[in-house]
Amino acid sequence: MGALFNSFNIGASGMNAQSKRMNAITENIANADVTKTENGTPFKRKLVRFIHNQDGSVTSKVVDIKKNPFKEVYSPGHPDADKNGFVTMPNVDPVKEMIDLNQSSRSFESNLATLEASKRMLLKTINLLR
Repeated sequence: MGALFNSFNIGASGMNAQSKRMNAITENIANADVTKTENGTPFKRKLVRFIHNQDGSVTSKVVDIKKNPFKEVYSPGHPDADKNGFVTMPNVDPVKEMIDLNQSSRSFESNLATLEASKRMLLKTINLLR
């Protein structure tokens, strides 16, 4: 029975991790054009890192992406343009974000299916024990 309950934990932790990932992706999409945040820099793309635990469950952590440099776009009329007319834009690619969102949504659905299958197995086991 322990393995059956462990599958509930694994499915639920996977759903939680994918939910955090979808939230980070939607925040990235919403801020894809934000050139100035509170600290004066363009929005930094957020990514969710997954940490796989010994019991098979997953925890997640949201981190800023620092590897991808900001994009420089020539737009002299923009209020945030520098003296040469360039605007520093966020390191967010909306097309890539939509692909990631689709993948995350499918992973969430897979974890939900795992939970539903575990529930059916538990109910069948209970019926057999009656």
